[in-house]
Amino acid sequence: MSAIFNNCGTLLTFRVGPTDAKFFAEFYYNPDNNTGYKTQDIANLGKFTIIARVMTKDGLQSHPFTAYPLPPVKANPHANPELVKERSRQLIGSPKAVVRDSINQRAALDTISSND
Repeated sequence: MSAIFNNCGTLLTFRVGPTDAKFFAEFYYNPDNNTGYKTQDIANLGKFTIIARVMTKDGLQSHPFTAYPLPPVKANPHANPELVKERSRQLIGSPKAVVRDSINQRAALDTISSND
């Protein structure tokens, strides 16, 4: 798992449990100069707070820092999810009969005999 995370250009972490915080502290804390974020810091992050380490344009890793992404957007009381679903179906969907016919046509092209 460390190999995967060490290859990440940008790493963002929200508050996690103690076990995961210990894992992420490996990426955010430098014991040589006592800088960065320790396990407790990561496990005790507040709501809508992240710790980030980003890849710069030069391909270098930034020092870890705290950031505050935007909180979730509240649903608009005038939103109409059913309208969105219907329009999506019209734009990108296909009728079941068309899909079934396509599958049946392609299956009929199968040349492997069950007697072989």
